Amino acid sequence: MSIRGRKKINIPQHVLAAIQMHCENPLTSESSINAIAKSSGFDPKLLYNRARDMGYHKFQYRILKKWDEKEIKIVEDNRQKHIRTIKYYLNKAGYDRTISAVKAYIIRNKIYWNNGDKLSVSQIAEGMGVTIHAVIGWIDKKLLEAEKTELKFLGEKAYLVKIKDLRKFIIKYKGSHDFRKANQCFIIDVLSGEME
Repeated sequence: MSIRGRKKINIPQHVLAAIQMHCENPLTSESSINAIAKSSGFDPKLLYNRARDMGYHKFQYRILKKWDEKEIKIVEDNRQKHIRTIKYYLNKAGYDRTISAVKAYIIRNKIYWNNGDKLSVSQIAEGMGVTIHAVIGWIDKKLLEAEKTELKFLGEKAYLVKIKDLRKFIIKYKGSHDFRKANQCFIIDVLSGEME
């Protein structure tokens, strides 16, 4: 059969059976379509297209991996650290999570704080959509009140900011940052007092 003037490539039955088995049970399947393509010598796009022709859509059978207890513990233990650092610890422990997956988990479960009514500089930077150095600059210019801690960050003592002081800063210095880059849930939680 010809598709737009091209001849349809014949794929052996055992490869089609492997694709079908993967699409019907992606979690228990021993190999992904990319692995099937690599072992059979076919282009992965061709196999994905053939799976679609067989009635399977690439996104219909993609299931998000559930977070297990050890992953959750790593995130909880490092909740005051930057998302990239949390991702690093997850990867070091053998888990394959992207930065966006970690960020989505943190936002979905409202994991922003672990210091009572205080936030770390990296938490504020992530929530406000700015760099850590911008937040430290606000603190150095005395625009944002903060207290130094015994923890070290970038070779200097780290700061903790009370949520009420961050709220005052956001209201008083509206033009000091771009709200379009900020995490809207974070800003709402700070302004509404949900974090306290």
